[in-house]
Amino acid sequence: MARVGGTLYIGGQFSRLGATTGPAVLVARADGLPTGRSPRVEGTAGRFITSAIADGAGGAYVAGDFLSVDGVGRVDVAHVLADGSLDPAFAVATDASAVVYGLALAGDDLYLGGTFTSVNGTARSRIARVDATTGALAAWNPGADDVVRAFLVEGGTVFVGGQFGTIGGQARSRVAELSTTTGAPTAFDPDVTNAALASSVLAIERNGASLVLGGSFGAVGGEPR
Repeated sequence: MARVGGTLYIGGQFSRLGATTGPAVLVARADGLPTGRSPRVEGTAGRFITSAIADGAGGAYVAGDFLSVDGVGRVDVAHVLADGSLDPAFAVATDASAVVYGLALAGDDLYLGGTFTSVNGTARSRIARVDATTGALAAWNPGADDVVRAFLVEGGTVFVGGQFGTIGGQARSRVAELSTTTGAPTAFDPDVTNAALASSVLAIERNGASLVLGGSFGAVGGEPR
């Protein structure tokens, strides 16, 4: 979900919003009624949207598990312009069996996280960065051994969260801070775990000098949380 001015971009696994039916990226007015322009995501049964973030120009980047938008091939990531139309200049494709869960926009860079093992036909393990205008893949390539779900970009580093135990070639349990230049992890290592089930960091936010983490974990740095 992303709010751009008075417009709210909504995505999910629903089949109807107002009079509009079918899985879709829906542009809703502040009163909750859909606008006339609702780009539709398509694929096999069960396709869905996981994330939407504002592009700063009235549109939004969307991600999830889909094969096309408005009949145009777009695999799991797309850019919807302010008028609700698909951006023809931006094209990214992950492997078709993957899901993109996390997005973050920082200047000209768009960060992607999910289950994918390739982006634009080039190997990328669960995390990648692309050009926000064209979708061209960047050389940045930290790699993670399991799903990446959340981002927080700050200056020269990016905090990432998910289900991984290793990222950038180093052990980091569910959350890490990476260089935006090299992709290498910093010394930041809070060690997020859950002995009862597979732990995962689903959200990362900043609160002053502190990070706020949300997910299915049971301990951080050895302390119950």
